[in-house]
Amino acid sequence: MTSSYPIIIEKTEDGYYAECPFIQGVYAQGETEDEVRTNLRDVLKMTLDDIKSRGERIDLKDSVSLTISSLTVSA
Repeated sequence: MTSSYPIIIEKTEDGYYAECPFIQGVYAQGETEDEVRTNLRDVLKMTLDDIKSRGERIDLKDSVSLTISSLTVSA
């Protein structure tokens, strides 16, 4: 079964950081965007396999909500 999961990719001083904010513990790093995507895909697959092996289920259809915005702060 193939499913899509929302991810966030951030460019950092050391390369890239990525996470799947809807599944706890799914994050990865990489030197390039392609590498971080590959690494995150591997972590996500391992995590989903682990969840399935415990008999649990993830259903993101009703819970996916992500807002990206900005805040203005005077310091």
